[in-house]
Amino acid sequence: MVAARDKYLRETVPLEQFPEGSEAREDAIAHKRSKMVALATTATHSSTKKAAIILGVRFHTIAVHADTGYSLTGPVLAKTLADLRARGLEPFFMTATLGTTDTCAVDDFAGIVSTLKSDPVYPAGTPGELWVHIDAAYAGSALVLPSVQEQVSISLIENFHSFDMNMHKWLLTNFDASCLYVRDRNWFIQALTINQAVYGNKASEGGLVTDYREWQIPLGRRFRSLKIWFVLRSYGVKGLQEYISRTIKLGEEFADQLKSRPDLFEILTGPSFALTVFRVAGKEQGKSEEELNALTKAVCEKINASGRMWVTSTALDGRFAIRMVTSVRTTEKEHVDRAWKILVDAAEEVVKV
Repeated sequence: MVAARDKYLRETVPLEQFPEGSEAREDAIAHKRSKMVALATTATHSSTKKAAIILGVRFHTIAVHADTGYSLTGPVLAKTLADLRARGLEPFFMTATLGTTDTCAVDDFAGIVSTLKSDPVYPAGTPGELWVHIDAAYAGSALVLPSVQEQVSISLIENFHSFDMNMHKWLLTNFDASCLYVRDRNWFIQALTINQAVYGNKASEGGLVTDYREWQIPLGRRFRSLKIWFVLRSYGVKGLQEYISRTIKLGEEFADQLKSRPDLFEILTGPSFALTVFRVAGKEQGKSEEELNALTKAVCEKINASGRMWVTSTALDGRFAIRMVTSVRTTEKEHVDRAWKILVDAAEEVVKV
């Protein structure tokens, strides 16, 4: 977001009109920054909002709902841009997601690309364009599968500015191993380069090395690529593909178990990337949303209090839900079946009460 902010300022503030280091120049930049706004959806990871807070720029949340599968669509983005600009604000950055935290939804990349290419103010590829960052922290690991690449239209990624996925979340790599790609590394360098005399050396000055201190906030960095290399050498592409496919299949089998008991459970989303989101059923029996939320929460708390397994929860359009994921390396079919029995026992006990 730092790079996106500075790129936008360079492209939209007429700096040539102000002397270098002048107060007028600083005022022009400060005024522009006060109007800049970063975008994310209600399903986007909280890190985008935190980045906006740290940078001191405005933040706007775009609501996404069940009717779009909790994904951002092109028309919704177009309306958001128009509404913000009508208020005198200037969108400069947006996070789109491949596998949202709550439901593993995938934003409509094709719709986003189409909307930005036809943007009436700053079309994609022109100065002032909206920087789009793709957050694929968890689900990005599944891109080792050609079928997933096709499913999410991965070829459209080239239209965006940056992409990040965390191998430590689902690709058998120890924490932490975050893989960040950027279309043009000069955007980072222009935003984050600060030279001091003590940094001078012939290798850097001659362009013989990549100074990652110019890509990030800290000066140094750990040798994370080594452990990634070991994982790739140990498993190979085929091994990683088999692992991801196996855990996705386990998720699908769990979802089938949920479907076998419509009297107890209702699937809200998924299975998607080994994640299924569900709640206690009862709407057809006339139970209110408040009652269903209370029942689902009671099941969730009962399971976690037992110490036999752990489930996480979320809220989707005001509906309390349980999240079940099968993407752990050591998870086998027997564990999923055992989890299913624990869920059924807990739900039956809660519902009877």
